[in-house]
Amino acid sequence: MENLLAKKPETSLGPFAVIVLILAAVANAAGFLFDLYRISWFDTVLHGYTLFALTLAIGLYGYRRILIGRESHAILLGLAITMIGVGMGGVWELMEWAFDAWVPWNAILGKPDTMVDLVADAIGAAAAAVVCLAMAPTDQR
Repeated sequence: MENLLAKKPETSLGPFAVIVLILAAVANAAGFLFDLYRISWFDTVLHGYTLFALTLAIGLYGYRRILIGRESHAILLGLAITMIGVGMGGVWELMEWAFDAWVPWNAILGKPDTMVDLVADAIGAAAAAVVCLAMAPTDQR
């Protein structure tokens, strides 16, 4: 068995993932600057897209650093990447709750809003896992 630690891993996300991350950052900034959260669907779409972007970047980076051979680990990799995104979505909701506790603004609009956000996060994370599997190299040798 080859020494996998001796190989220099690929650390570049590639232009697609970088563009997706930049668009997520711009969309989040625009949401706050232009009060786009007043639009009923904006928060849900932004949750899904932001978690897609973050999970895609982490999934591509993590895959290239850890796993070799997408064919032998596809289900495990897809589940791991999805769970990373779902976890980030949970942390995001905790940060919204903390923000509401300290700043007089309503980031959380009740349980239904939180649940819709978490479902959108999970959908975005699962989509990122599929894209990661499609974009990942089949062999690192």
